[in-house]
Amino acid sequence: MRRAHERFDRRSGILTSGNASRAELVSADSHRYAPTPVRFFRSILRKLDLDEENTTLIDLGSGKGRALILANERPFRAIIGVEFSPDLCPIARANLAATNCRGEIIWGSISDYEFPEGKLLVFFFNFAGPTILRPVLERLSHREATVIYLNAKHPELFDGRWTVLRRGDTFDEDGSVFMPYRVYRTIPEGWWHGTETLDFQIGPLNLGRWTFSRSVLRSHPARGRPTDAARHPSSLPSPAPG
Repeated sequence: MRRAHERFDRRSGILTSGNASRAELVSADSHRYAPTPVRFFRSILRKLDLDEENTTLIDLGSGKGRALILANERPFRAIIGVEFSPDLCPIARANLAATNCRGEIIWGSISDYEFPEGKLLVFFFNFAGPTILRPVLERLSHREATVIYLNAKHPELFDGRWTVLRRGDTFDEDGSVFMPYRVYRTIPEGWWHGTETLDFQIGPLNLGRWTFSRSVLRSHPARGRPTDAARHPSSLPSPAPG
């Protein structure tokens, strides 16, 4: 698999392969840099039902810019990478220039980044731990946002304001590590998301139990109690594999 990624770099005349250790980065809560798997990222973008022309793609912890270059193959409204490493930013800008990528690299703190207006698709490849990730998700939870979380080590941080669209596993660039991923979407204001359980029973016989996710419109938001209003399948689909 590494050869495929090196071939991607060679054909594009860029350098996005290779890792950067945590010691080379500047934040104590940051994780090592690893390049985005090419096949995975192209595949997940194809599978998502997004209004791409009105959606801004943002890569938090954009590293050397590979995800931005891949996103440039699709008609996103804008493409932005936010990177806090002063060593990786100039490499990413050179890679974007070499591929005529219309993406933008912003050097600065991810915790302080102000998200642009409009629909958002946010990608992060395990760029940081809970200290940084939690406030970022808090700000995003009030927006119309979809998140692709690769190497999802902290799914517990996505609370009841998020619903899972997809989940699965994929390999890293070397093909040596199997990584979980999740795709989340914010739940619109006024909706409630949770789980319910149904028992299938005939007389005294219990034939089974089915637990499923459900999203309903609240009748009394102040009291936080969901009603039996119709579900919203178009914007809140059930989780899909791969």
